[in-house]
Amino acid sequence: MSEYLEPRKSSKAEKPKEVSLEERYGRNTDVSDIYIRHTLKASGMVGSAGAISTSLSASEGLERSKKLGAHLAELSEPSPEGVVKLGSSNLGRTYETAQALKAGYIGDATPGNDQVVDFSEQEIQTWAARRRSIMQSRSLVPKDVTEEALEEKFKSLPFDQQVAIAQESASAVRDFAPRMPSGLSALSQPRYIEKWDAEKRKLMSERGVISPDVTDAQLKEKFNGLSADEQAKIAEDSEIPVMEEWINNTESELAKLYPLEEWAAKFAVLVDRNRKSVGRLYSGSSIDRLNTTHKTVMEPLLMKILVLPDGSKPKTLADIGGQIGLNDGWALRTKTDANGEPASRLFMYRVKDFHTDNPRYEQSEYKVDIKELERLADIGVKVEHEQRKAEIAKNPELWKLKES
Repeated sequence: MSEYLEPRKSSKAEKPKEVSLEERYGRNTDVSDIYIRHTLKASGMVGSAGAISTSLSASEGLERSKKLGAHLAELSEPSPEGVVKLGSSNLGRTYETAQALKAGYIGDATPGNDQVVDFSEQEIQTWAARRRSIMQSRSLVPKDVTEEALEEKFKSLPFDQQVAIAQESASAVRDFAPRMPSGLSALSQPRYIEKWDAEKRKLMSERGVISPDVTDAQLKEKFNGLSADEQAKIAEDSEIPVMEEWINNTESELAKLYPLEEWAAKFAVLVDRNRKSVGRLYSGSSIDRLNTTHKTVMEPLLMKILVLPDGSKPKTLADIGGQIGLNDGWALRTKTDANGEPASRLFMYRVKDFHTDNPRYEQSEYKVDIKELERLADIGVKVEHEQRKAEIAKNPELWKLKES
């Protein structure tokens, strides 16, 4: 993405003439950064062996995302003269969700929507085919490998190798690879996923879906036989106690393995950089960013920067409305005045009636602690630099691949 973002040709905002450089940028600008979790997965299976699930989206989830995108536009009132940009993680389901949300957010009848790219099944097939080709060329799987076996092999790879293959696969899909900021990607939490697996087994047994003594293979077969919505209800409900242990109890095993401040700092780098882009826009212009990401990426930062109505900070996950559900999200809207002074507002979006044909967003507004966001972003930058140095030292060739 360029350092300075001009409005589209259809925009009424024109580049100021005969004004100082200081007045040319960052006056009366408007940036809306929206961060939404991906939609319903085609398979609700938790990633096996402690790996992140790479399932793509269910078709009904994409239809709901498009409707939610239209409702999001009603709530956030995007400027028809502005620019809409997409951002997603390195997994296909977030890309799919971003495209579906954007189709609803802008709408086919919006003037000047030349940047709209409708969701294309062919693009996702291209991504999957490219991943298969890469894995075969590196002798990771045989040529006649089944989709299920390929998926299992992919999940068994080290996390950095999964990321590299996913990014290289994405380069075959238009409008995808250039906009995958690292802050949106899910991070590996093997112990978290192991506990989630155990909670899922426990919940399925309590609900009479399986008997307590079934094997892992039998559990998987039974789970895969459920509809996408049934799978999601089990997967979402079974994750609640795991997420609460991580977020609510600073002395827990998960909180010590995956420190919340470090997790929040990694996401804060992207959020703060996006917020500060108001100063780099031509005066009088606007931009909306639709970013799609994952659960566990957003919650730690929200716990740190969201300010409750009474002025206090959240102490438990319940204070922010619980874990971020499918298609749930939040937005940071930042505007500058005639003098270039920025002001930000935070909005939470919770989906109501998700498992129906007419889901809707419920919007809530909160104050935001910008100083805390900046503090965490500074920490995140330092963490990124240290990790980068370590990765380069460990595997220079892999780092070159990531950079490319």
